[in-house]
Amino acid sequence: MRTSNKRNKLLSAAYLLRTITNVNTEHLVATSHAEVQSYTVLICTANRSNEIRVALNSLVDSGIGKTRVIVVDQSETDATQEIIYSYLSTLQLTYIRTKTKGKCAAANLAMRYIKTEFVVMLDDDCAATPGWSEALLDAMLTHDDVAVVYGTVAPAFVCPGGFIPEYLVPRELIVTNWFQKCRARGVGANCAYRKSYVLAVGGFNEAFGPGSRFRSCSDGELSLRCISKGFHIMETPNSTVIHYGFRTFSQGRMLAYNSFFGISASCLQTMFKGHPGALLVLLDEIITHALWPTIVSIVRLRPTGLSRITGFIGGLLAMTAYTIMGFFGSDDDQSGGPGLEFGVKQSGYALTDAT
Repeated sequence: MRTSNKRNKLLSAAYLLRTITNVNTEHLVATSHAEVQSYTVLICTANRSNEIRVALNSLVDSGIGKTRVIVVDQSETDATQEIIYSYLSTLQLTYIRTKTKGKCAAANLAMRYIKTEFVVMLDDDCAATPGWSEALLDAMLTHDDVAVVYGTVAPAFVCPGGFIPEYLVPRELIVTNWFQKCRARGVGANCAYRKSYVLAVGGFNEAFGPGSRFRSCSDGELSLRCISKGFHIMETPNSTVIHYGFRTFSQGRMLAYNSFFGISASCLQTMFKGHPGALLVLLDEIITHALWPTIVSIVRLRPTGLSRITGFIGGLLAMTAYTIMGFFGSDDDQSGGPGLEFGVKQSGYALTDAT
């Protein structure tokens, strides 16, 4: 009952946000998924001029028509900007150049320009497949309480010199509680969300994700926060993107460290904020995804190192210190304030200083 009342209060807040921010939230109530829905594609990028073509070419090939595509660029050079400009005639693009740091800061900045209720996120080194966005939206429209939907992230190729991170969704799953969250980790490289629901839980937490204090887990932290507020998370096997982000095994160890650094920190933060059920998620992560794979690799005489375990411990210590020092605000203060963008360009418009 408490969860239901909490969710109802947040839904009321979401309706209020519609008035304040002029967000289209008319589909917060039951909507037939047969209706044509408008949505925005969001790509956040930083210093990846070689990879961004993969995502943009796939959008051109997928024939998304007049769907608005927003690219938030945190690059230190102009290389990505020059590439983006070449797509202004083929995509309905809004390009935002910003001095902010971190994926969540970029996502919060994009919120100021997104006019649709539904937002589909695609990583800059991933290629969309036909029907990828429609599958995410269809899953969301079928379930009114779902705030975020995750899909499959499949590797583009197999290489003996390294690997490509992947996340395969075997079946449809709706996550309504902490126990179910253990079965659905989700990856932000392929996901969709309701803007009003994300705003209702405080936006994206800029302490998490690539380029942030806690290095990763922006998607996992958002999922934990949504569940704690009474919203649902969903996974669907019907949406797939192809990941081209090759990593060497050395890079993989650092990736594992950063991933579990963010995972443990996000779980501990959720517990510190009065949601002890997140302990189930924390225990599952350390036992199933950190300790057990390490033990198996040692038994097979193919040790992969202790990156997962040391990252997990590092995240716990960092979040404890972060909490003691009082760096993070109230339960609803996640956005970190307005971004510092210095250029916005849209298809058919000239480059101007953003206000």
